[in-house]
Amino acid sequence: MFSILNQEIKKVDIVHVHEFFYLPSFFTTIVARLNKKPIILMQHAKLVTHSKKIVNLIQKLVYGSYGVFIINSANKILVCNKEVGKLLFKKNETILLFNGVDNNLFKTVQDKQRSELRKKYKLPLNKPIVIFVGRLVEKKGFFKLFEARDKDYFTLFVGDGEISKQMK
Repeated sequence: MFSILNQEIKKVDIVHVHEFFYLPSFFTTIVARLNKKPIILMQHAKLVTHSKKIVNLIQKLVYGSYGVFIINSANKILVCNKEVGKLLFKKNETILLFNGVDNNLFKTVQDKQRSELRKKYKLPLNKPIVIFVGRLVEKKGFFKLFEARDKDYFTLFVGDGEISKQMK
């Protein structure tokens, strides 16, 4: 892995690392530093409290070890919300950059098209729809949306993962 990373990183001007919680980010940061390449870290998430204590412990160990190494190595850090920014300690190098939407690709549909799409996908015609899109894992909090469901709106979950029998 280091050999391939080294070959590829030599070809680029900047190394863009997503998330410091993952080992590939750590290895990429090491190789980028060895090659004296600037590093941009995009940190999407903060420490998320998990129901399993071992997961919380591992998160804290990662943050306190190679997470700090990646943060210290980054020339600039991008965060998509202020809560994540609070987690990081390189305030002068941290930039708030909200997630964007391409308004040419994603547009509000007209009533007729909305009705046709709802019929096609067997969705209620006259209820608001609340949708969750993402991996169905505890840290994403999809179960909180499930618990908040109500008869006044339709809740739709889209994603891979394990869900409880109650949710099925």
